[in-house]
Amino acid sequence: MEPGQMALPPEELRCPISLQLMYDPVIIASGQTYEKVCIEKWFGDGHSNCPKTQQNLPHLCLTPNYCVKGLVASWCEQNGIPIPEGPPESLDLNYWRLVLSESESTNSRSVNSVSSCKLKGVKVVPLE
Repeated sequence: MEPGQMALPPEELRCPISLQLMYDPVIIASGQTYEKVCIEKWFGDGHSNCPKTQQNLPHLCLTPNYCVKGLVASWCEQNGIPIPEGPPESLDLNYWRLVLSESESTNSRSVNSVSSCKLKGVKVVPLE
């Protein structure tokens, strides 16, 4: 690797929504792993499917993925990168790409189905 070039984390350690190294990885019913705040936002926006596989989920429970959290920590150590100290500050454009592709495929989704998930301190940056 070139000096001064940041090592790119493997895809398995990055949230499919934020594309950031995961700080608090959780597993959802489809078996996919996401950054907790990102998938909470997804569910909170009324989605009840997996953003990656599009499959409808039987439940919206989140299970901590300690295995991935440990892998993130050792990958950071090996590459001399600080371990993430918190979730991503903002959900980037990839989130909106997912939402837009989702809304094109189905328009009859009730937004209130998951109002129990409230987000704490995540800034959402809308598309220009």
